[in-house]
Amino acid sequence: ALFAISCDTVFEHGDCPALTEPREVNFVLAIDAPNTTRAEWGTTEPTDEIGSSFENRILPESLRISVYSTTHTPLGDIEDLLYWPINADGTRYQFQGRLPEAVTTALESETEYKFMVYANSSEGENPSLQYTFDELDMTNGAIPMWGVKQVDLSGLLNRVSQDIGVISLLRAVAKVEVLVDEALSGCQIETATINYHNRLGYVLPTGWET
Repeated sequence: ALFAISCDTVFEHGDCPALTEPREVNFVLAIDAPNTTRAEWGTTEPTDEIGSSFENRILPESLRISVYSTTHTPLGDIEDLLYWPINADGTRYQFQGRLPEAVTTALESETEYKFMVYANSSEGENPSLQYTFDELDMTNGAIPMWGVKQVDLSGLLNRVSQDIGVISLLRAVAKVEVLVDEALSGCQIETATINYHNRLGYVLPTGWET
């Protein structure tokens, strides 16, 4: 006869940790689609890293990671979030945090979950998740970003920590790049103005959960 088991003790050298014990996840945040806003603000070279430039900056203190069921039910936020640089110049960060209890206690019956990242949003605790144009401070601020990833957490059935890989982020602000034709190479643009634009935006697009 075949029996389904939820815990593998061969590699753990002992009993599996009870699901009443806290579980942690590790992940990296990355901007994987640089071509969406490839040109850089300022004179620095384009970079795909989460760094100090306004375009790619992430403010860890303005970061929220929420966990949802695959049917879009909110289950709580990652708690006790820690982060540390994983490259020499400190422009890319590894994150670690504790799963909400609602996820941990349900792992034996459900292992697929969605992780939603709200980055650089001062209204991260607000359900409307709005931001205004005036909040886009190029010197000390950062562009609101969001990302979502569905993850199988079955690895947490027999250990207390799991690496869930990279969560890709998209910017919630569009950038207009003005290009000059080669025939006008001797000319210089002194000013550019957008007559109509929204001064209020949303961190998450409609239908993000799908």
